[in-house]
Amino acid sequence: ERYIRGIIKMKNLLELAKFKGLNSIEELLEAELNSLYNIKFKGQKKNLAQKLNNLFDGYFLENFNRKEYGNFLSRALTAYVLSKHFNIPEEEAVKYITDDVHDLGIDAIYYFNHTLYLFQTKFSNSISRNDIKEIKDGIKNLLSLEESFENFNDHIKAKKLNLQQFLLEDELKIIPVIIFFGQQTPIDVTTFLQQEIVDNPDYGAFIDEYIIINNENIFNYEIQHPN
Repeated sequence: ERYIRGIIKMKNLLELAKFKGLNSIEELLEAELNSLYNIKFKGQKKNLAQKLNNLFDGYFLENFNRKEYGNFLSRALTAYVLSKHFNIPEEEAVKYITDDVHDLGIDAIYYFNHTLYLFQTKFSNSISRNDIKEIKDGIKNLLSLEESFENFNDHIKAKKLNLQQFLLEDELKIIPVIIFFGQQTPIDVTTFLQQEIVDNPDYGAFIDEYIIINNENIFNYEIQHPN
């Protein structure tokens, strides 16, 4: 009797899969799991947006039109990660944000312990090769200082003297930090990042690693001790 019931359930599931345009029960299960994840993701994203509003309203929030609010969330997320990852106050973290027109993919610059961290942030559930290309071009311009440094916005230009001092250090390392509010980093993106930035001979010995921060890391900041 259990066997017959199992067969009937399998048949019903297969019919449901076909009704939804899917070829198998496995595809149906995967689609349902993705649907549940998307519902959970939207809730998490809404909660994070509210948290960022509470923490950084008055720093980045110019107004609530769609474009400016997107800019606010991206800047606030960068500052939030900076604050949690390096255990510094939120009001200090905002000082390192460089996200604006002509940032060339560098949304924040933070120096700590002979290491220059360069941030690229997207408040979205994905990251693309174009995003990596932006920060790659930004690093190239930053390292040139005299040749093409004028391409940057005023936030980055204001850091020129400090950057000159940092780049003279024998032990200096540069670590790109990619932040996005998603779960999986596409393989082609990590491959592109490794090939175009870490293995790029133009950057010499400055870069030999990178950091990717996703939504799992972001939520862990709430439950773990500061790094």
